[in-house]
Amino acid sequence: MFETLITLTGAVLVIPTIYAYVRYRDVFHPLFFIAPMAAFIYVYMPTALMNSSELFLYLTESQAVFAQLVIVLILTAFVIGCLIGSTPSNRPPLMTTSINPRILITGAFVLGAIGFAAWAFMMSEIGRAHV
Repeated sequence: MFETLITLTGAVLVIPTIYAYVRYRDVFHPLFFIAPMAAFIYVYMPTALMNSSELFLYLTESQAVFAQLVIVLILTAFVIGCLIGSTPSNRPPLMTTSINPRILITGAFVLGAIGFAAWAFMMSEIGRAHV
C-alpha cells in the first residue's frame, strides 16, 4: 500500500505539470518550481529510505501509509489550486514592445557598479572584528 501511495504521489506531481506546460506554455508556472522539489522530498526520499530499510526503523508501516496518504491529499489540493488559479495569458509577448538599448546598457552599468561597490566594501571588511 505504501508503494502504491508513493506512485500516486509521483503521478499527482508529474501529470499536472505536463498538463500545465501543454495548456499554459508558461515555464514560470508554480508547478514547474514546486513539483520537482516535492517529488524529491515525497517520492524519491521515501523510496530510497524504504529500499535501504531505514524508513521502518522510525515508523511502522501503518504510520508511513497514513503520512503518505496525507501528503497525497495535500499535494492534490495544491495542484488543483494551481491549475484552477491559472489563466492563459492574453498579453502579447514582451518582445513586441520597443526596447531602447541605451536604457538597458545604462541600467546594466549602474547595477554592475552597485554590485562592484558592495563587493569591494565586503572585501575591505574581511578580518575586521566588530564588537
